Amino acid sequence: MTQIGFMQNGINWNYRQMRDFWVEADLLGFDMGCLMDNGVFPWYDTDFLDVFETWTVLPALAEATEHLRLGPMVTPCRRRNPALLAKITSTFDHLSNGRLNLALGTSDQPVFWEPWGMRFPGFAERIAMLREEIAVLKRMWTEKEAHFQGRHYTLNGATCDPKPLQSPHPPIWLGTELGNPAVLRLAAEEAGGLNLLMTSDEACKEILEAFERDCRDVGVDFEDMTVSRCLNVVFLKEDGELDVDDRGGTTAGLFGKRFSEFVGDHREIDIYTKLPLAEFKARRLDSDASYVDQCRLGHRFVIGTPDEIAEELRRQAGLGFDLLVIRGLDSIELLRRFAAEVMPKIKAHRSSQP
Repeated sequence: MTQIGFMQNGINWNYRQMRDFWVEADLLGFDMGCLMDNGVFPWYDTDFLDVFETWTVLPALAEATEHLRLGPMVTPCRRRNPALLAKITSTFDHLSNGRLNLALGTSDQPVFWEPWGMRFPGFAERIAMLREEIAVLKRMWTEKEAHFQGRHYTLNGATCDPKPLQSPHPPIWLGTELGNPAVLRLAAEEAGGLNLLMTSDEACKEILEAFERDCRDVGVDFEDMTVSRCLNVVFLKEDGELDVDDRGGTTAGLFGKRFSEFVGDHREIDIYTKLPLAEFKARRLDSDASYVDQCRLGHRFVIGTPDEIAEELRRQAGLGFDLLVIRGLDSIELLRRFAAEVMPKIKAHRSSQP
């Protein structure tokens, strides 16, 4: 049964706006709320925009809500020492009454590291560090005195008490944008789920097929994995115009009236959603590609009337996703509209499934 979550980073919001949004989402019946874990948000023609520090604000949001599962999407490796992250997340699991889902990643861009004097190594080193970080987390969460000797991290009788509420530990998911085979393999071996952030539906199908093969190879039941995808929802007004403004938030809100130019028409959206994985990777890694093209590759837009949006989200669930993470709900008004006009249609579809 596919669940519905949301991602709301509160870009350019004050904390009261952030808290009110998450409390409302909790009351409206969303299954999960997510935050990115970057200390800055660079925007293409301005400067860095305001964004809260993830593991500072998440506990406050957990305290303000009762039902939502919460977590980052994603916390990149190396951002915090993994032994410290184990303590942070164990504490958070208690504060949230066992509602943590921990999504991790290899990190993506030097802009989130180098300005602060932090090295941004190549992918091979980052995936090796992520593997060790997962090992450290699991040991800290489950062993009385944790010992670990790796290339990047060492534990010598480290303790983490109290342990997380969730047993044996909180779910670990890995996030990927390019479907790198090393990430898929690590997720199959050491995680409980996978999140996809990309435009192409065709590439998603290829990645899920590869991930299922990896699960089979390592002796893990693919059906036990939680597979999720981020999707940007944009409503159409009655006159067919896009229902966006300058409220801030995620991509649609930040572009405001220029969003139509940014996202392209339905023909262009269709082209991007049908890119095979190899072509998607080539375009995404093209350093000469325009900013707009790169953003089109990084965001899967679902645009239409409430009925059209619900139909497309049901189709996305049919691709094999257990959780759809909705982006683009940049105000409480849009959140309520989605909950009133779209979510019931998805839930009705869910309840009719065997």
